[in-house]
Amino acid sequence: MRDARFLSISLILISLVVLAWPRPALAQTADPIVGTWSFHIEQLERPPSDMLGSFTSDGIYFQNSEPGASSGHGLWRRDPDGIYQVKFEIYILDIEDPLARLRVEVRGHVRIDSSGNRLMGTFEADVITPAGEVLETSSGVVRAVRMTL
Repeated sequence: MRDARFLSISLILISLVVLAWPRPALAQTADPIVGTWSFHIEQLERPPSDMLGSFTSDGIYFQNSEPGASSGHGLWRRDPDGIYQVKFEIYILDIEDPLARLRVEVRGHVRIDSSGNRLMGTFEADVITPAGEVLETSSGVVRAVRMTL
């Protein structure tokens, strides 16, 4: 009898601890673009490249970059027609002359397909000197697949 009472009290205490344990807030429905994507980038002037990029729920975009460049940081927004506008910047680093870094400003738009796991779009990129002079403008196509567990 004493063992049964001890077991009952133990179960009640465990239940109270589990119920009182802090839990993360329930996730709100996120925009379909939110998450991490594996990008394939094609430009006429360069060989294709692959990168990872992430869209956060508060409109921030960031991606890794090629060796010799900073990671890309920027913003995104969804237009009423379902097209996403993206703008981010990357810095090209010159080890021999750190003051001669170039800024790459990338602007693009993408659309997610009906599966919600693929996107495609186009972009334009300007290579800009520290003085603000545009040295080069290029464009390309981007395709991506959502990273999943």
